Amino acid sequence: MIPNTRNPRRHSVSRPIVRALLRQLFRALSQWLIALILVAAIAFSGWLAYKRITEHAFFPLRRVLFVRPLIYGDSQTITDVVAGYESRDMLRIDLRSLAGRIARLDWVDSVSLRKQWPDALQIDVHERVPILRWGKEAFLDRKGVHFSLPPSPTLDTLFPVTGPQGHEKEVLDMYRTIRPWLKRQGIAIQSLILDRRLVWHVRLGNGIDVIVGREKLEQGFKKLVLVNRRIVARYGRYIHSVDLRYQDGFSVRWKDGVEPIGSRKEKAL
Repeated sequence: MIPNTRNPRRHSVSRPIVRALLRQLFRALSQWLIALILVAAIAFSGWLAYKRITEHAFFPLRRVLFVRPLIYGDSQTITDVVAGYESRDMLRIDLRSLAGRIARLDWVDSVSLRKQWPDALQIDVHERVPILRWGKEAFLDRKGVHFSLPPSPTLDTLFPVTGPQGHEKEVLDMYRTIRPWLKRQGIAIQSLILDRRLVWHVRLGNGIDVIVGREKLEQGFKKLVLVNRRIVARYGRYIHSVDLRYQDGFSVRWKDGVEPIGSRKEKAL
């Protein structure tokens, strides 16, 4: 009987091949594992760097510099806006976004920002210039925009005007037209008012309220000149108010308890 010698040879040849394949597989897995660990280490290092960048300022903002001194506004208000901004790192300050926040202050007309390395922010603010007092607490600029300002004795000297919201430009235009004209007629006024019914009033220098009306204003102001000359000049200390809205005349409201003798016959022009 002839022994079978082929199977042992097959086994002896296949075992080294299997071992070699296993070694190659193990080597490949090891390389992939090492690569994965390296990638994870790099990602973790990047995450740590990101956390440090976002949580710590490499170039912290330490100073706020104003290009020009503020005349009416409060510089501390702007400094507070900068201090409340989400980033205090010079590298990450978005100048456009921060300028937008400062521009929301209603007394700021325009603003520009510039970084001054390594630690300062330069701010150039153009303020709204108040030319009239609007109501009790606000002001008008030359464009008829109303805004608020911190209290100041200087601002108390501005001429006062009043009107409904949305009529600021109309009141400003009337002031620019009528106050110089009345001054040339020798009439000084304390204030100009447009009431809620859109009726115009002027308060004379002696405190008398003159109701001019809402129509035919040119005629009304000309009538004011005549009334001032004939009635107010003579009886002003007794008069509470004058209503010029009558087509052929006017009416006088006297102060409580007084009516000068001889004044009745002068109530028509």
